Amino acid sequence: MAYIKQSFIESLLERAHIDEVIGKYLDLKRSGANLKAKSPFTDDKTASLVVSPAKNIWKDFSSGKGGNMVNFIMEKEPCTYPEAIEKIASFYNEVVQYEAVEFSEKKKEQLEKKEVLRKTLIAVHELYKQEYKSIEVEHPAHQEVEIKRDYDQETIIDWGIGFAPENFLYNKLSASGKVFQGEELGLIIRQWDKYSNRVIYPIHDANGLLIGLAGRDVSAKPNAAKWINPNVDEHNILYNKSKVWFGLHKAKFSIRKKNEAFITEGYNDVIAWHRYGLENTVASCGTAITEQQINELKKLCSKIVFCMDPDESGMRAVLKQIPLFIKQGFRTEVIVLDYDPDDFVRNYHDVISLSGGLEEMFNTPSIRKDGFSLLVNEYIKKDYWKLEETLEVEKNILETLVSQDILNANKLKAKANQIKSDLIHSTSLLKETELVSGKKSEQYKSELLTNSTLKANLDKQNHLAKNIQESVELKQQRKVVAIQREKYTSAFDSAEINRANGAKKLCAEIINVQEKALFEIYINWIQKESGISKKAINDWIKELRSENEVDEDYDIEYELPKNVTIPFKNLEKTIKHYGMFLANNQIYMALPEGRDGKVHFSSVSNFAIEVLQHMNDEKFPTKLIRIKNVHNKEIIFDTYSENLNSPQNFYNTMSGHGNFNFKGNNSDLGLLRAYLFDNMGNGRKIEVLGWQSDGNFWAWNNRIITENGQDIPLDENGVFILNDTHYYIASANKIHKFSSNKYNSQKRFKVIENSISFETYMAKVMKVHREHAISALLFGIASLFQDIAVDENGSFPILFFYGPGGSGKDELAYIIQSFTGTPQIPINLEGGASTLKAKIIELAQFKNGISQLSEYKRGDDKVDGTIKAIWDRVGYKRGSIESRIAIDTVDIESSVILTGNDYPNKEPIIIRLIWNEMTKTVFSQQEMKDFDELNDMTEKGLSGYSHKLLSYRKIYKENFSKGYRKWKGILQENFKDSKGRIISNLAVLATTFEIFRDNSDVIFPFDQNAMMEHFKNQIALQTAKINSASIMIRFWDCFIASLRGARDERLQANYIVSIEENTLYIQWTHTMDKIERKWWLQYHELPPSRTTFKDELKKSGVFINDHKVHSFDKGRNANRSSAISVNLLQLSENVKEDIVGSIMYQLNEGTLWDGNTGKKENEASSQIAIPLTNHSDDDEDFPFS
Repeated sequence: MAYIKQSFIESLLERAHIDEVIGKYLDLKRSGANLKAKSPFTDDKTASLVVSPAKNIWKDFSSGKGGNMVNFIMEKEPCTYPEAIEKIASFYNEVVQYEAVEFSEKKKEQLEKKEVLRKTLIAVHELYKQEYKSIEVEHPAHQEVEIKRDYDQETIIDWGIGFAPENFLYNKLSASGKVFQGEELGLIIRQWDKYSNRVIYPIHDANGLLIGLAGRDVSAKPNAAKWINPNVDEHNILYNKSKVWFGLHKAKFSIRKKNEAFITEGYNDVIAWHRYGLENTVASCGTAITEQQINELKKLCSKIVFCMDPDESGMRAVLKQIPLFIKQGFRTEVIVLDYDPDDFVRNYHDVISLSGGLEEMFNTPSIRKDGFSLLVNEYIKKDYWKLEETLEVEKNILETLVSQDILNANKLKAKANQIKSDLIHSTSLLKETELVSGKKSEQYKSELLTNSTLKANLDKQNHLAKNIQESVELKQQRKVVAIQREKYTSAFDSAEINRANGAKKLCAEIINVQEKALFEIYINWIQKESGISKKAINDWIKELRSENEVDEDYDIEYELPKNVTIPFKNLEKTIKHYGMFLANNQIYMALPEGRDGKVHFSSVSNFAIEVLQHMNDEKFPTKLIRIKNVHNKEIIFDTYSENLNSPQNFYNTMSGHGNFNFKGNNSDLGLLRAYLFDNMGNGRKIEVLGWQSDGNFWAWNNRIITENGQDIPLDENGVFILNDTHYYIASANKIHKFSSNKYNSQKRFKVIENSISFETYMAKVMKVHREHAISALLFGIASLFQDIAVDENGSFPILFFYGPGGSGKDELAYIIQSFTGTPQIPINLEGGASTLKAKIIELAQFKNGISQLSEYKRGDDKVDGTIKAIWDRVGYKRGSIESRIAIDTVDIESSVILTGNDYPNKEPIIIRLIWNEMTKTVFSQQEMKDFDELNDMTEKGLSGYSHKLLSYRKIYKENFSKGYRKWKGILQENFKDSKGRIISNLAVLATTFEIFRDNSDVIFPFDQNAMMEHFKNQIALQTAKINSASIMIRFWDCFIASLRGARDERLQANYIVSIEENTLYIQWTHTMDKIERKWWLQYHELPPSRTTFKDELKKSGVFINDHKVHSFDKGRNANRSSAISVNLLQLSENVKEDIVGSIMYQLNEGTLWDGNTGKKENEASSQIAIPLTNHSDDDEDFPFS
């Protein structure tokens, strides 16, 4: 079998999803964040196999098996590791990439040997796990694992903990002919078990393959090693300690997600941290940390958190390890614990729970220390850092005591002031008593005595306040601080030489840090703590770097290809550093030194390449690439960063853009990547057009404008530079200009200049659409700054146009949408919530964009819920397919115009809308001409006006909050009975009017009085709808209540009420008798007249017709009477279901449907089938959660 490239395996396993792979074999059922299925390895009666997509692992609790997706296939098929990889590749239609034949042959034998050894190791591990299950409670292994460590059975199974009895294994291996493999693995030595009387901990590689066993002694023998690890020699080819992290196979996905790894010392420390939620924890298997181990973590994260044991050896170990990680560009932090992690979680169990878990506890800033600060203490401040810390502690105590003395003095002064106040009051009473009763009265004498007492107390209190002394504790603490400061100052002054030497040593530790920002932080830190000048430190850095440079090329002669005319000196640095160079629109790689003693070069491409910028993204980082081939064809495009990680992906990406061919191997690509990455810029890809809060600018698809009004053009590749940052808009790249299926929405979001003045245009809109233009135009302008309004009150208005066809509502919506370019296609609500759910992502495409929801019809609770959530700006949560994060959020970034021939009849929806009832459908010849002229003006584009308005963003932001609060007050005063949300909506529009009222670029075709009159009309319409809705809600509540209860008290199904298909028939007179009684009992008020009820039914849109005669059932005995008919589909889902459910209950009462046996099954109702709903079943959380 050919050897599969490791880079392909890593790339494949990154893209594959464990739930999809195992789902090929098992019927997985969702259970919270996990999925479950019956075990394929045992006769499982319940779902014992659990799959965790978040952790990318599975565990079968009935058999004890578990691991990653590769392990599952190896167990299920069964098959070898390469066969499992090939299987996964086939699931994803991936072409497996194999190493060259000669390389494969070298690896084949080793791979086969590994598989033989691994099978033996797995079998031995299974034996040890079975042995653990059979031990007694009193057994030392049980005491160690379940009493001391407090591990439950789930933990024991999950981590594969076992027990090795004394000299248990040799005979079993001998009987099975596996002694040789046992010796190779280091499990037995000369007929003796290596692992005797030990608790067994399995060790896996990063892919979850078993590679060794660790053992913890429980024999209590004084000469027994506490821990033993797998043999490290040429025989045990499974275990390469230089690359192994214990627990990495469980931790790597959490490490990547959180971008940090916790490092502990022992196996049980890792298990403890995982149990308490820190699943991004690993340990180094009891060995010194190697560069290869560091490289393994570098693939996953950029920060390391060391969890130190509280002893001196723990400190020494961390001080050795921190520089190793810093050299590789990691940020390091240290958490100093009172106990080792395993003991820590047991001793602080309650504290951890109160803190919200370990992760929450360790995110407290005071808990973590920057790892570099420990190096500073060790190298620069070694002679005095402890004295410095002690001084800080004593100073804090001093500050507390000073505060306490000040508090005591203030209490004395406050008490004196209180007595003084009492004295003034008492003197006043004394004078009043003297005037009324005279000096000889008993009351006067009593008041006089009180007055005298208060004077005495005041003198005493003033004396105490004036002569207050510092407390003894404060005086003593001042002395302590002075003594401690003197000790610290003396030590600091004496350490000048040591400080300088330490600073230089610390410089030596950081000279290889590649990240410039991080390197600068360290340099400044060293300068601050050492007092050494920046120039001196920079000189040291240059000196240290020159000492560390090894000139391996001093005797090597290079010969460039004859067609390369660039002087060698211009390429020398690149060649010596990277072993390659770019010239003539090609990539040249250095060949091994030839027989002539020279290094020659070979072209591996027909193009040159440049990474213009790296664009950070939490899940999918990308790079902006420029390529130019030998035919001078140049293309700029963006691609996922992972496409530069393997030759096959790189080849496919390049050739996918035309005649761009790469012939290099994995090694060539590695050198090229190093060169490209070292020379690339950093930037950001703009995915969501519109307002960019992190850069304070607005991005159209063809232009940029800053909040200061600076106009920035985009180049033909969609790239622009602002404040030294490169930005890229993929939809603006010329390569997508004529593509009909890419970025269609984004291409509409553009500046379109119009030669007609904004004043002229708005006047025309006002003339054609009358007062409706007022709220429409203000809404359109406010939408450009909607994030400011949302930050102020957490919501943004929804503009609502409703009326019959031909009323101009859709044309006015089109105008307002044109404020952000060519209008987007409206989202049609007729498909219901399930269709809306698929389209709602459009509201996240543009920050401060404008979208339209069309064809609104009342009665769909889920659509109404969606509208509420849009106003509230509540994002829609959905399961993520492209990432391992459980859910993604689709944010509401655009304002919404809602249109329809129908209107909502629920108060929570009505009050969230800016209401425009457009009923006029008959127009004069002149009006039609004006309408056509307005359409012609609109088609020329309106977003040029918006581009100008956006230059006033700073003014809008500075004035909005104050103006909004002012207008809320004005509107509340003018419309006292209006709902708060209606007022909030209109206040946004009124504030926008006031901000731009005196702006020469925005001359409104209406004044404040016209706006207020428009608001008055809108509120009147909304209030009428709310009142009507209130009557109907109560009507249907009483109607449903009348369908229930005792038989002789209720409205009888198929006699007084009946349903035929989607129509409800009601015998009006009898029904109203019941409803009126219910109304009085329930609301303690007289009901409206029957005529009012019928009118409201008609207004609500559910009324169909009056019928002189209707048969309420089949057959001769059916009740025939007058009736009204109601459209069930126009009722809300809840009301409809309650009505249908109540009628069905009556019709099936006493049959087998309700569990009674009083009637036979064939005695069920003759009622025809009733449609329960006009929507598909959808029990997902929707619209938003």
